[in-house]
Amino acid sequence: MYMKGKLLTLISLVLIFFNVGLGTILAASTESEGNNAKVLIIYPSSIRSNIEKLDELRVLDTLVGHFSNDIEVVPSDFRINSNINDYTNVIYYGLVKEDLDKQIVEYLENFKGKLIGIGYNVEQIKKRFSFINFGQNMNITEVVLKGKTYKLEITEYIRSINDVDNKYILANGKYNDKLRPLFVVNDKNNTFYFGATNIYSGLHYYLGECLFKYFNDVNIESSNVAYLRLEDVNPTRDPDNLMEIAKYLKEKDIPYMVVLIPTYREPKTGKILHVKDYPKLLKTIKYMQNNGAGIILHGYTHQYRDTETGEGFEFWDSINDAPINPDNGVSEDEYIRARIENGIEELVTHGIYPLAFEAPHYAISQNGYKIVSEYFSTYVGNIQINDDTYENSFSPAYISTPSFLNGLSVIPENIGFVENEDINAIKSMVKKAEFYSGLSDSIIGGFYHPYLGLDKLKMLVEELETIEDIKWFDLKEQANTVKTSNISIKSKDGIIDVDKPLIFSKYQVEYVAIFFYVGIVVIGFLIFILRNRKNE
Repeated sequence: MYMKGKLLTLISLVLIFFNVGLGTILAASTESEGNNAKVLIIYPSSIRSNIEKLDELRVLDTLVGHFSNDIEVVPSDFRINSNINDYTNVIYYGLVKEDLDKQIVEYLENFKGKLIGIGYNVEQIKKRFSFINFGQNMNITEVVLKGKTYKLEITEYIRSINDVDNKYILANGKYNDKLRPLFVVNDKNNTFYFGATNIYSGLHYYLGECLFKYFNDVNIESSNVAYLRLEDVNPTRDPDNLMEIAKYLKEKDIPYMVVLIPTYREPKTGKILHVKDYPKLLKTIKYMQNNGAGIILHGYTHQYRDTETGEGFEFWDSINDAPINPDNGVSEDEYIRARIENGIEELVTHGIYPLAFEAPHYAISQNGYKIVSEYFSTYVGNIQINDDTYENSFSPAYISTPSFLNGLSVIPENIGFVENEDINAIKSMVKKAEFYSGLSDSIIGGFYHPYLGLDKLKMLVEELETIEDIKWFDLKEQANTVKTSNISIKSKDGIIDVDKPLIFSKYQVEYVAIFFYVGIVVIGFLIFILRNRKNE
């Protein structure tokens, strides 16, 4: 009996040993909650195949996504299936001139909530917009908003609003020192108007500012929140360099993001290097994760076909500037899913927990975003807004959940990165950061390549900290979810909760096999000793 008890104890210890490194970080986590706005965006039906105009529509969708995660976007020839007053907010964006259908006019006339018109055609909605007398397009070079004057990078065009009472004016355009109404409101019938006919250029910043008044009826102050990403960390990176940076940021009490590529593909040999094969690097990444870093999955190899990891694309064919068309009969869906699942699985197996996703070079198809959204709740970086070219991307001033990204919440990058050969790179980033710091509820997002060393990072941090009341964004404080068929990761309030089976991946099967054989040898050896002692 004594020997059996010893044996059972030993087996229990071996099973516990199997669980080392496979446990979870326990925490209560809740899903993020959007506000209660239910938004309908209506656009001219004639632009359905106009890529340029559809880009503008997605820009608007992204701006509105900061205020609601319940957005429906429809053409003007739609037939609404529900009561128009089921929506809290309706936006009509007249990107081009069109004759509005009588039903649409009637719907908008009878809508009891807040209605905002942008661009052309709103004069056809006579009852709601009778307080405005429209003229022709006119130039502006500045925007005057909330007591501040902003200089535009290029001359913009807006519709002229004539003879409007000053009490209706919330923002003005400016040209040659002459003010021209840009954003007006009639409080009596909850009707707003923004005079831009194109928002993709510089005017989207100011439409975004005006939307705070439209949705919240208040002016929101700037938050001066900034984040810092350490980009393209992969198995070839120097762990000593990374540890030096990690200790500096910990000492400064600055949370940050680590953008991680789990594998490196050698372009000449095709050999795959894994993070797990570099114990010192793996230990460093875990140190970062435990001391301020939120991990972002940056693809699986950050390369496509024969390109080099970190330089090549992964989810976009950069040579043809088109969505990927994988070899061997594999579909785009299968290719993207395999790489995302392999990336998550490999990291989680080794105790690294990604909380968000970033496509290499921000390049991925609209279908790709849909697939990403099935695994991640959070995306970091610029948004590619069509499948025509990866160069058409957009970055809002604030976090957003646009409808066309299928539920993905986007944390934008908007101040760029430190380019090694650009002596003015940091100065340029700080100038952009100062601009964004003046916008409502904005986030200042930039990144840094760790191989540039600690000194330039210190310079960047010190310059950004000259912005008054700057606060550093912590990804782990946000409500993020990551899931596969086997894994669930949630973060909230600085704590990560990981749920997964004891054995769920090929990597753990390898480990368990090793532990099993070692355990059998140890148990056999102990049984041999116990028997010898009994015989004595």
